Amino acid sequence: MRLLFIILSIFPTILFSQEKKEKKVFQDDVYGSGNIEFKIKEKIGSLKILETKRGFKDITLGMNFSLIQDEFETLENDTLLTSSPGITYFKSLNENHYKIGDHIELNNLYVGVFNNKVIYITAFFDKRFDKSVFDTFKSAYGGLFKQPNQFIEDYFWISKSVSLCLDIDNLSNGNFVFVDNDISEQHKDYTRKLTSKAISDL
Repeated sequence: MRLLFIILSIFPTILFSQEKKEKKVFQDDVYGSGNIEFKIKEKIGSLKILETKRGFKDITLGMNFSLIQDEFETLENDTLLTSSPGITYFKSLNENHYKIGDHIELNNLYVGVFNNKVIYITAFFDKRFDKSVFDTFKSAYGGLFKQPNQFIEDYFWISKSVSLCLDIDNLSNGNFVFVDNDISEQHKDYTRKLTSKAISDL
């Protein structure tokens, strides 16, 4: 199974291409048009729901992790995730986090924390749930962007402050990740500073 950083590394490209090619579609879906944007009611199949909910289950992107840390354990050496400077991953101990509806089961659920704020929510699931997870996300969040690939299907739902990637691998299990776009930008600035310092130390 591909590591989480591979998925996250392509978000900047997707966000940029999405802004150029799909900007009108997503703005209409999420924010509406002109002065009526705040009058649009949430409906099934709308990115407005992704933007409003901002997370998964009772986990909200950007929330103070100390509020929910009792439900998680620190990861030591988990092969599904890879380290990133400044980010610590925690695994959920809450059984409610491992089921979506009555028919979808998750194998693992993690949160990534940066500066005590939840930046990522990611989960892994068996291939037999691929279609069910896809159908659920599409029905809930509507319009999506597909990244063409011969072996792996990547689907993206992108609103103003939240991104969701669903990764369906033909050879292994699937996974999804919710990303806080604002904190992700803060983390990029943080890593750029680390890189600059490392370069000066060569």
